[in-house]
Amino acid sequence: MDHRHPTPLPVNDTSAAIDQIIVSGSRSDWGALRILAIADSAVLEALRNLCERRTAVRGDPSAEGHLAWLAYIESVIATDTDCTVLRLAHADAREQR
Repeated sequence: MDHRHPTPLPVNDTSAAIDQIIVSGSRSDWGALRILAIADSAVLEALRNLCERRTAVRGDPSAEGHLAWLAYIESVIATDTDCTVLRLAHADAREQR
């Protein structure tokens, strides 16, 4: 299996790369995405926009990870230094599938 790692995100395909990480990435991929989003405001904005678009349709089971990320961004992304909340969000999103 060809596993995508989020470093670096392709400049011309940031949303698709982020979407791939959210949908099928491992917990470490999610952690790396968090680091990129904090370090690069363009990545954070792309992440937020993607999650808002994907969660606009209520009841879409494939959007659980996006819903988790949107809540994460709005609440604790900058202060979750040990990634405890992110690990829980990843586990919850995987359980919803």
